[in-house]
Amino acid sequence: MTPNIVGSIHIISQEHTFSGSKEAPVAFIEWKTPATAFNTREIQQGYFMEATDIIHEMSGGNLPKEQIWINVIHAVDGAWGIGGQALTNEQLGGALSQG
Repeated sequence: MTPNIVGSIHIISQEHTFSGSKEAPVAFIEWKTPATAFNTREIQQGYFMEATDIIHEMSGGNLPKEQIWINVIHAVDGAWGIGGQALTNEQLGGALSQG
């Protein structure tokens, strides 16, 4: 499953980040995943809490947690692709079970 975990870090200067239509220090965490990831409320709540805490701590406590946003983008079934192949959830599950 490791090749299906995709994230990125973008460093954007404060004058290019906004909250409430005003310049503000903010952090955005975004994941692009197959539809099967982050698939329970327990996983979602746990991850969001942990990731927010990590970013808050990395800021030395200076970035308020209310200015840390997380977004997960799920691909519709059959629209997750690697190496030119569009994979269904079933195909991804099969690849996982084969180890």
